[in-house]
Amino acid sequence: MERIEDELPTKGFRLTRIEEWVFDHQHCRSPVEESANEFGSCSNHEFPEGSNALLEEPSSKKLEVKVNPGTEAAKRYITSLNASATSAQLTNLGLVVIPFLSAFVSLKVVNLSGNSIARITSGALPRGLHILNLSKNHISAIEGLRDLTRLRVLDLSYNRILRIGHGLAGCSSIKELYLAGNKISEVEGLHRLLKLSVLDLRFNKISTTKCLGQLAANYSCLQSLSLDGNPAQKNVGDEQLKKYAQSLLPQLTYYNRQSIKIGVVKDIGRGSRVEVKTTMRRKSQVPASQRPSRSRRGAVAPGGVKAATNGNQLGERSRSEGTLGTV
Repeated sequence: MERIEDELPTKGFRLTRIEEWVFDHQHCRSPVEESANEFGSCSNHEFPEGSNALLEEPSSKKLEVKVNPGTEAAKRYITSLNASATSAQLTNLGLVVIPFLSAFVSLKVVNLSGNSIARITSGALPRGLHILNLSKNHISAIEGLRDLTRLRVLDLSYNRILRIGHGLAGCSSIKELYLAGNKISEVEGLHRLLKLSVLDLRFNKISTTKCLGQLAANYSCLQSLSLDGNPAQKNVGDEQLKKYAQSLLPQLTYYNRQSIKIGVVKDIGRGSRVEVKTTMRRKSQVPASQRPSRSRRGAVAPGGVKAATNGNQLGERSRSEGTLGTV
């Protein structure tokens, strides 16, 4: 200020310079403030000590980077869906809630795998849905599915489910249920799924055979059961676990995705072939005089007996001898 006073002695001129400096300061014309122009005016801002607020983007922009892209992509996809669309693919978008899709009544398949959905919202999905994939999400409870009475395939693999409970009580049409990679310790709540043929329980917390006891309710329908990666494999032994499952489920044909009745089928096939060969051998040993005649209907057979005009007696005789008819 002393230099200014020496060079600019008049008081009025000094006041003019000060007013210009104040005006410039209010409008952020300093080099530092211009480099941070996204903050607007350069009035005094208070930031916490050690904060890099000037180097960080506003919180609204951060939220846009983390959440908005997936949400916007889902909105665009749903907007582009035709009213008669039968399938919706909304995978790996970072969605935290199920989009409202119940208005699309023609949808039969919905794939929402690979998102961050924590809860199945009741009423968000169309009632006529046949296949629903919610694998690889953050779901902790089976709920919100009561209206999906036509659901046939449900995939809830690799979530955070602790128990099955009664969340599937209304889904009596389910044929395939995939629950691998959860934290389920006991099988329950499946007694109403009388059409269930495939059940995947790999990599859960099932530790004893007692935890599987309620599967007896599905004895007439369950054909495939997977229990790989459960503590019961070590605690009980895989072979014993398999035998126990077979004792509960007489229709079981696949265990841990491998056929368990291949040998039986082969034996049955061999037995059938042996039986056919034995029948043919017996047939060839029958004397020619006792064999049925090839004469036309109403003609007299060589033995002097008229051939049967109806097939009843011949049919009974053929069945008793193990043959299929006349030679």
